[in-house]
Amino acid sequence: MTNTNNNHNKSWRTITLMFVMALLPIVLAILFYFNPQWIKHYKNYGALITPPIELQKTDLTALGAFSEQHFDELDERWLLIHVIPEHAIDCDAVCRKSVFHSHQLWLMLNQNLMRLRRVMVFSDAETGSRIQSTINDPYLLYAVGRQSFLTKLAALHSAPIAAGTVVLRDPLGNVMLWYNPDFDPYKVKKDLSRLFRTSRVG
Repeated sequence: MTNTNNNHNKSWRTITLMFVMALLPIVLAILFYFNPQWIKHYKNYGALITPPIELQKTDLTALGAFSEQHFDELDERWLLIHVIPEHAIDCDAVCRKSVFHSHQLWLMLNQNLMRLRRVMVFSDAETGSRIQSTINDPYLLYAVGRQSFLTKLAALHSAPIAAGTVVLRDPLGNVMLWYNPDFDPYKVKKDLSRLFRTSRVG
């Protein structure tokens, strides 16, 4: 009799557990539906550019032998672009710190390091050649950008673009995020890590 009762209790517990497990997802779905604040939403550190600005390799002209040698990589990678606007005389201290931080960020990507290229874009070759000679970064690419691209970027803000401002372009050619020159490399890395996880390209 005792064994029969034990078996009955065990069967009842099993049925109850199965019922609870089947009901739990439904209960949780209802709770989250009526309490969306419980779900943590990720917010980009960079400012979202909507709609994205298109930038293809054909919109850029390589500046210098090293950049020409590696220019084909721009088609297949994410790009972190340092913008040097037309009014900039040089890459000042804030701009240089931006370049240093992007280099540190690139190194922090570890296994994703090859998915990202860094490039500094100028409005003209003369300014680009002059500023390039003052920057000590052997892995940074340099290019002259089409005026139409720089004009679209400038239209995003009422104030002039600061030298060293950084924008992120995906491998499909969409410039989608904007970072001020004094960006935090750890927070940019968080943006990139999330994008790399969800992207099948680049």
